Amino acid sequence: MTNIWVFKQTLYEKIFKPLAKSINHFNSLLAARHETVAKCSSATIGLSFIIPGFNNDSAFMISEVIDFITLENYGSEEAKQYVADRIVELSRSNKLAAYRFTPTSVGMPTDSQIIMHALTYYLTIKEPRAIPPLVPADTDLFKFLLVYIYMTPE
Repeated sequence: MTNIWVFKQTLYEKIFKPLAKSINHFNSLLAARHETVAKCSSATIGLSFIIPGFNNDSAFMISEVIDFITLENYGSEEAKQYVADRIVELSRSNKLAAYRFTPTSVGMPTDSQIIMHALTYYLTIKEPRAIPPLVPADTDLFKFLLVYIYMTPE
């Protein structure tokens, strides 16, 4: 059980805590334009690359945050907002205590799908040499990821 706790702590510290801070940071910046990360226009994303300091104070750039909250088959604004809210909720505890097995809204992704997407996207941008999981996480997500982490030295 201790290994799973350590793994949850690592997910929290490396992905969910900085991602939630980035979501909150960009939401506060975009509030003046009546936008959120989930409802961010492509013009705003483009401007974020040239406006000095826009991506400062954030572990991830706004374009990366948008990719974090955009899951396959869940690309609507409502789904993006749901995923962003779940990420912020999961980040409130270093043990990911807010984890739910079923979505709180019909037609939305599960926390398992959100965590798996966040991990694989994080590995893509921050650890590009890491080998992604080759099999789907059909069973217990945390056990699957724990085995994957032990098998992948990166």
